[in-house]
Amino acid sequence: MLMAAIRMNGQITDKDSNEPLIGANVIMVQNNTLNGTATDSLGHYVISNISLGKYELIVSYIGYDTYKQEIIINQKTPQEYNLDIALSVSSLIMDEYVVTASRGRKEKIT
Repeated sequence: MLMAAIRMNGQITDKDSNEPLIGANVIMVQNNTLNGTATDSLGHYVISNISLGKYELIVSYIGYDTYKQEIIINQKTPQEYNLDIALSVSSLIMDEYVVTASRGRKEKIT
């Protein structure tokens, strides 16, 4: 596999407020190989020394929908590849639990 001098960078933000998401995971997956980073205090990320090939870009952050996109890095890809991503807050649907209590007979504890 050829190494290219490709560098991907950008900013991860909240889709509604446009606020940066600090510590969001940005991962490029290729053939079970991971190359990634976490965003800084301004929501910026940088992934350097990206090889030529096809990747799945995955961006995740707790409480937000995971973003996935196919990325193809080839000879025509600019050396500085910028991709800003805005994540949406996830709508969690949880199971309903019913808690009940009853007064039973008293037992002696020994």
